[in-house]
Amino acid sequence: MPPPPPAPRAASERGVVKIRVFTLIVGGLLLLITGFTHVVYGGNVGITVCAKDGWSLGDTFVDLDDFIGKPLLANLDRARVLRAMFSCGTLQRPEL
Repeated sequence: MPPPPPAPRAASERGVVKIRVFTLIVGGLLLLITGFTHVVYGGNVGITVCAKDGWSLGDTFVDLDDFIGKPLLANLDRARVLRAMFSCGTLQRPEL
């Protein structure tokens, strides 16, 4: 005799599964968006969102005061951040 078919899930269980799937999708989208954007604050820009130069979770929140008044060579390790700040207009390129 074959085993009996599994009992159907209760409506509350299906609702919990839908909420979990929705939460995972929204969380994944937020993680993806966060990887492509800098949130720039400080200086005189208030809070600005700029596109990153590639995907990374590093340097998502950037304090503009860390870059203002410093020579470019002092920030060489954060060159990708500088390039993104120059391209979105939050920092001006120094005159040579």
